[in-house]
Amino acid sequence: LLWARGDEAPAEGARLRWLPPDTDPLAHAMALALAARRDFLTGQHASPRETLAACERASSRLWECAGRGTSPSSQVLVQSGCEWLLQTRAQLWERGARGPPGAALAEGFRRDLTLLRRLAQDAPHLQLKLQLYEATMRVVCGANPVRTQLALDRCLRRRLSHYPSVVCAKGSVEPEPQREEAEALLLSVKHLGPLWGRDQREALLAQAAAILGALGHTQALAHCHRLMAAPTLAA
Repeated sequence: LLWARGDEAPAEGARLRWLPPDTDPLAHAMALALAARRDFLTGQHASPRETLAACERASSRLWECAGRGTSPSSQVLVQSGCEWLLQTRAQLWERGARGPPGAALAEGFRRDLTLLRRLAQDAPHLQLKLQLYEATMRVVCGANPVRTQLALDRCLRRRLSHYPSVVCAKGSVEPEPQREEAEALLLSVKHLGPLWGRDQREALLAQAAAILGALGHTQALAHCHRLMAAPTLAA
Protein backbone atom coordinates (compact mmCIF):
# COMPACT_ATOMS: atom_id res chain seq x y z
CA LEU A 1 0.00 0.00 0.00
CA LEU A 2 1.44 3.32 -1.09
CA TRP A 3 0.33 5.31 1.95
CA ALA A 4 1.89 2.73 4.30
CA ARG A 5 5.27 3.51 2.74
CA GLY A 6 4.78 7.25 2.97
CA ASP A 7 3.63 7.91 -0.60
CA GLU A 8 0.34 9.46 0.48
CA ALA A 9 -0.42 11.71 -2.48
CA PRO A 10 -0.51 8.99 -5.18
CA ALA A 11 -2.66 6.91 -2.88
CA GLU A 12 -5.47 9.45 -2.81
CA GLY A 13 -6.95 7.98 -5.97
CA ALA A 14 -6.96 4.51 -4.46
CA ARG A 15 -9.39 5.31 -1.65
CA LEU A 16 -12.32 2.98 -1.05
CA ARG A 17 -15.38 5.17 -1.44
CA TRP A 18 -18.21 2.75 -0.62
CA LEU A 19 -18.87 -0.92 0.13
CA PRO A 20 -22.22 -2.60 -0.63
CA PRO A 21 -24.12 -4.13 2.33
CA ASP A 22 -23.49 -7.69 1.13
CA THR A 23 -19.69 -7.27 1.08
CA ASP A 24 -17.73 -10.30 2.28
CA PRO A 25 -17.13 -9.97 6.08
CA LEU A 26 -13.36 -10.20 5.70
CA ALA A 27 -13.34 -7.58 2.95
CA HIS A 28 -15.47 -5.34 5.17
CA ALA A 29 -13.12 -5.84 8.12
CA MET A 30 -10.08 -5.06 5.99
CA ALA A 31 -11.72 -1.94 4.57
CA LEU A 32 -12.41 -0.69 8.10
CA ALA A 33 -8.84 -1.41 9.23
CA LEU A 34 -7.40 0.25 6.13
CA ALA A 35 -9.60 3.30 6.60
CA ALA A 36 -8.65 3.61 10.29
CA ARG A 37 -4.95 3.49 9.47
CA ARG A 38 -5.09 5.69 6.38
CA ASP A 39 -7.29 8.36 7.93
CA PHE A 40 -5.00 8.54 10.96
CA LEU A 41 -1.91 8.93 8.79
CA THR A 42 -3.51 11.59 6.60
CA GLY A 43 -5.05 13.57 9.47
CA GLN A 44 -8.66 12.86 8.55
CA HIS A 45 -9.75 12.15 12.14
CA ALA A 46 -10.91 15.17 14.11
CA SER A 47 -9.76 13.81 17.48
CA PRO A 48 -7.99 10.85 19.16
CA ARG A 49 -11.39 9.60 20.23
CA GLU A 50 -12.46 9.35 16.58
CA THR A 51 -9.29 7.39 15.78
CA LEU A 52 -9.93 4.97 18.64
CA ALA A 53 -13.54 4.51 17.56
CA ALA A 54 -12.42 3.64 14.02
CA CYS A 55 -9.90 1.16 15.43
CA GLU A 56 -12.56 -0.44 17.65
CA ARG A 57 -14.93 -0.97 14.73
CA ALA A 58 -12.20 -2.60 12.66
CA SER A 59 -10.91 -4.69 15.57
CA SER A 60 -14.35 -6.13 16.30
CA ARG A 61 -14.77 -7.16 12.67
CA LEU A 62 -11.32 -8.74 12.50
CA TRP A 63 -12.04 -10.79 15.63
CA GLU A 64 -15.32 -11.95 14.09
CA CYS A 65 -13.50 -13.10 10.96
CA ALA A 66 -10.78 -14.87 12.96
CA GLY A 67 -13.44 -16.62 15.06
CA ARG A 68 -15.04 -18.17 11.99
CA GLY A 69 -11.85 -19.94 11.00
CA THR A 70 -9.89 -18.66 8.04
CA SER A 71 -7.82 -20.00 5.18
CA PRO A 72 -4.07 -19.28 5.12
CA SER A 73 -4.58 -16.46 2.63
CA SER A 74 -7.33 -14.95 4.78
CA GLN A 75 -5.10 -15.18 7.85
CA VAL A 76 -2.53 -13.03 6.05
CA LEU A 77 -5.19 -10.37 5.54
CA VAL A 78 -6.35 -10.51 9.17
CA GLN A 79 -2.71 -10.23 10.27
CA SER A 80 -2.20 -7.13 8.11
CA GLY A 81 -5.34 -5.49 9.45
CA CYS A 82 -4.30 -6.30 13.01
CA GLU A 83 -0.88 -4.73 12.45
CA TRP A 84 -2.41 -1.54 11.03
CA LEU A 85 -4.45 -1.16 14.21
CA LEU A 86 -1.49 -1.86 16.51
CA GLN A 87 0.62 0.69 14.64
CA THR A 88 -2.14 3.26 14.80
CA ARG A 89 -2.74 2.82 18.53
CA ALA A 90 1.00 3.05 19.30
CA GLN A 91 1.45 6.20 17.21
CA LEU A 92 -1.67 7.74 18.72
CA TRP A 93 -0.08 7.24 22.16
CA GLU A 94 3.13 8.88 20.93
CA ARG A 95 1.20 11.91 19.72
CA GLY A 96 -0.45 12.19 23.14
CA ALA A 97 2.83 13.28 24.78
CA ARG A 98 3.74 9.67 25.62
CA GLY A 99 2.08 9.74 29.03
CA PRO A 100 0.17 6.86 30.61
CA PRO A 101 -2.25 5.50 27.99
CA GLY A 102 -5.96 5.87 28.46
CA ALA A 103 -7.92 2.75 29.35
CA ALA A 104 -9.51 2.49 25.91
CA LEU A 105 -6.17 2.73 24.11
CA ALA A 106 -4.43 0.20 26.37
CA GLU A 107 -7.31 -2.28 26.28
CA GLY A 108 -7.59 -2.00 22.52
CA PHE A 109 -3.86 -2.56 22.07
CA ARG A 110 -3.98 -5.65 24.30
CA ARG A 111 -6.95 -7.04 22.39
CA ASP A 112 -5.28 -6.59 19.01
CA LEU A 113 -2.03 -8.02 20.39
CA THR A 114 -3.96 -11.07 21.61
CA LEU A 115 -5.32 -11.56 18.10
CA LEU A 116 -1.84 -11.31 16.59
CA ARG A 117 -0.54 -13.77 19.20
CA ARG A 118 -3.28 -16.18 18.21
CA LEU A 119 -2.41 -15.87 14.52
CA ALA A 120 1.28 -16.40 15.30
CA GLN A 121 0.79 -19.69 17.16
CA ASP A 122 1.52 -21.82 14.11
CA ALA A 123 3.33 -19.19 12.05
CA PRO A 124 7.08 -18.94 12.79
CA HIS A 125 7.42 -16.06 10.32
CA LEU A 126 5.21 -13.92 12.58
CA GLN A 127 7.37 -14.31 15.69
CA LEU A 128 9.48 -11.22 14.97
CA LYS A 129 6.37 -9.08 14.51
CA LEU A 130 4.86 -10.50 17.69
CA GLN A 131 8.02 -9.76 19.68
CA LEU A 132 8.04 -6.19 18.37
CA TYR A 133 4.44 -5.48 19.37
CA GLU A 134 4.87 -7.15 22.75
CA ALA A 135 7.83 -4.84 23.38
CA THR A 136 5.78 -1.90 22.09
CA MET A 137 3.07 -2.73 24.61
CA ARG A 138 5.68 -2.55 27.37
CA VAL A 139 6.81 0.87 26.12
CA VAL A 140 3.26 2.20 25.94
CA CYS A 141 2.45 0.98 29.46
CA GLY A 142 5.68 2.31 30.98
CA ALA A 143 7.04 -1.09 32.03
CA ASN A 144 10.53 -1.57 33.50
CA PRO A 145 12.88 -0.06 30.86
CA VAL A 146 15.67 -2.61 31.32
CA ARG A 147 13.28 -5.51 30.78
CA THR A 148 11.71 -3.65 27.87
CA GLN A 149 15.14 -3.32 26.26
CA LEU A 150 15.64 -7.07 26.72
CA ALA A 151 12.33 -7.58 24.89
CA LEU A 152 13.53 -5.32 22.08
CA ASP A 153 16.82 -7.23 21.95
CA ARG A 154 14.82 -10.33 21.05
CA CYS A 155 13.67 -8.47 17.93
CA LEU A 156 17.33 -7.81 17.13
CA ARG A 157 18.59 -11.32 17.84
CA ARG A 158 19.42 -11.95 14.19
CA ARG A 159 21.47 -8.75 14.01
CA LEU A 160 23.08 -9.39 17.39
CA SER A 161 24.14 -12.84 16.21
CA HIS A 162 25.57 -11.28 13.03
CA TYR A 163 27.48 -8.58 14.92
CA PRO A 164 29.21 -8.72 18.33
CA SER A 165 27.10 -5.69 19.24
CA VAL A 166 24.37 -3.91 17.28
CA VAL A 167 25.80 -0.62 18.56
CA CYS A 168 29.16 -1.42 16.95
CA ALA A 169 27.61 -2.43 13.64
CA LYS A 170 27.97 0.94 11.89
CA GLY A 171 29.79 0.44 8.60
CA SER A 172 29.48 -3.35 8.65
CA VAL A 173 27.93 -5.49 5.92
CA GLU A 174 24.16 -5.54 6.36
CA PRO A 175 22.10 -8.73 6.60
CA GLU A 176 18.80 -8.71 4.71
CA PRO A 177 16.81 -5.81 6.20
CA GLN A 178 13.54 -6.27 8.06
CA ARG A 179 11.20 -3.44 9.03
CA GLU A 180 10.62 -4.84 12.51
CA GLU A 181 14.31 -4.50 13.34
CA ALA A 182 14.27 -0.83 12.38
CA GLU A 183 11.17 -0.28 14.49
CA ALA A 184 12.84 -1.96 17.48
CA LEU A 185 15.89 0.28 17.10
CA LEU A 186 13.72 3.41 16.91
CA LEU A 187 11.66 2.38 19.93
CA SER A 188 14.83 1.94 21.93
CA VAL A 189 16.23 5.34 20.96
CA LYS A 190 12.98 7.28 21.39
CA HIS A 191 11.70 5.75 24.61
CA LEU A 192 14.67 4.16 26.37
CA GLY A 193 17.15 6.97 25.76
CA PRO A 194 18.64 7.02 29.30
CA LEU A 195 20.02 3.53 28.67
CA TRP A 196 22.24 4.79 25.84
CA GLY A 197 25.06 7.28 25.40
CA ARG A 198 25.18 9.74 22.49
CA ASP A 199 27.45 7.57 20.30
CA GLN A 200 25.29 4.53 20.95
CA ARG A 201 22.11 6.38 19.97
CA GLU A 202 23.76 7.64 16.79
CA ALA A 203 24.79 4.10 15.87
CA LEU A 204 21.30 2.74 16.55
CA LEU A 205 19.71 5.45 14.39
CA ALA A 206 22.24 4.83 11.62
CA GLN A 207 21.26 1.16 11.61
CA ALA A 208 17.55 2.01 11.52
CA ALA A 209 18.08 4.49 8.67
CA ALA A 210 20.04 1.91 6.66
CA ILE A 211 17.23 -0.63 7.03
CA LEU A 212 14.45 1.81 6.17
CA GLY A 213 16.39 3.16 3.19
CA ALA A 214 16.94 -0.34 1.83
CA LEU A 215 13.23 -1.11 2.21
CA GLY A 216 12.13 2.14 0.57
CA HIS A 217 10.03 3.34 3.51
CA THR A 218 10.40 7.04 2.80
CA GLN A 219 8.20 8.47 5.54
CA ALA A 220 9.77 6.38 8.31
CA LEU A 221 13.23 7.19 6.95
CA ALA A 222 12.47 10.92 7.07
CA HIS A 223 11.34 10.51 10.68
CA CYS A 224 14.60 8.71 11.46
CA HIS A 225 16.59 11.54 9.90
CA ARG A 226 14.70 14.07 12.04
CA LEU A 227 15.65 12.11 15.14
CA MET A 228 19.28 12.09 14.03
CA ALA A 229 19.22 15.89 13.71
CA ALA A 230 17.31 16.52 16.96
CA PRO A 231 19.24 18.48 19.62
CA THR A 232 18.21 15.98 22.30
CA LEU A 233 20.32 13.35 20.59
CA ALA A 234 23.42 15.18 21.68
CA ALA A 235 22.33 15.23 25.32
